[in-house]
Amino acid sequence: MRLKELEGILQQVETFSAPKLHLEQYATSAQLASHILYTAENSYGDVSGKVVGDLGCGSGIFAIGARCLEAGMCVGFDIDADALALASQNLAEFEMDRVELIRCNVTVDTEERDDEAGDDSSEDDEAAEDEDENAGEDGDRDGVVAQAAAAAAAVSPGDHGCTTESLNVASAAAATAADEPDVEQRRSICSQWSRWTKQFDTVFLNPPFGTKNNAGIDIVFLKRAIQLSRGAVYSLHKTSTRKYIQKLADTSLGARCEVVAEMKFDLPKTYKFHRRKSVDVNVDLLRFDCAGQ
Repeated sequence: MRLKELEGILQQVETFSAPKLHLEQYATSAQLASHILYTAENSYGDVSGKVVGDLGCGSGIFAIGARCLEAGMCVGFDIDADALALASQNLAEFEMDRVELIRCNVTVDTEERDDEAGDDSSEDDEAAEDEDENAGEDGDRDGVVAQAAAAAAAVSPGDHGCTTESLNVASAAAATAADEPDVEQRRSICSQWSRWTKQFDTVFLNPPFGTKNNAGIDIVFLKRAIQLSRGAVYSLHKTSTRKYIQKLADTSLGARCEVVAEMKFDLPKTYKFHRRKSVDVNVDLLRFDCAGQ
C-alpha cells in the first residue's frame, strides 16, 4: 500500500468529539499516523504479519492503519471507555477483524513516575509553556488473541502459557462509563500487566506529553510499551526531551533508542481555555529496539 493511500484511509477515522483534558486527549492526525506506520513497515518490516499493540489507542488509528498494512493481529489499550467505544465504532465502520480492545490503566504498577522526570526534564519547560496553551508469528499471535478476548469470551490459551482463567483485564465491551477503574479493577489490572510482557512484536504510542501538573507521564507510557514489546516500540516525544530520553534508554530502559524522524505535531484549539487556533510542537519519532532485552 502506498503512503498516500494509507493516509487517505486514515483520514476517515472518526476522532474525539468531547476530548478529556485530564487525559490529554489530542487526536493523532492521519498524516502523522500514516507516516509513522509506513516508515515502520517499509524501513524496518515491523508491521506486516506482526502482533501489534496500540498503547493509549484513543480512536484506534494506529491499530486500523496497522491492519491496513496487513498486521497479523492488533490490540488497543486505553483507560477511557468513551475512547474505546469510539475505537470500536471505527473498527466496525472499516469492517476490521483481528483487532481487540482492552480497558486498562497504563500507570498502575508503575512506581517510578514521580521520580523519573528528574532535573533533566527541566529543559522542556519552554516547550511546555507553548504546549500548555493548546495542551494544558502464528502461535504467538493466537496467544495474544486468546488474552485479548478473555474478558469477553472463553477462548483457547496460546503458546505463552497465559490461560484465559487468569485474565481479568476488562474488555471494551465490559467497560463502565467511569474514567478510572475502581479499587478492585486496579488491583486486577496491576496483577495482569505481566501477562502481556513481551507478547507484541511492535508497539505504537503517542503518549501524553505531560503538562506541568503531570510531568513524566510520557516516560510511564514508554516504560509500559517497552515491557510489552519483544521487538520494537515507536513513540512520539517532544524534541526538547531527546537527550534525556536517549540517556534514559542507555541507562535504565534496556532498549536501544534511534531517532527515526523529526516531525511537527499540530495541537489544534481543542479546549475552551485555548487562545491559539493551533500550536506546532516539535516532536521526535523514536524507535526503541527491545529485541535484546
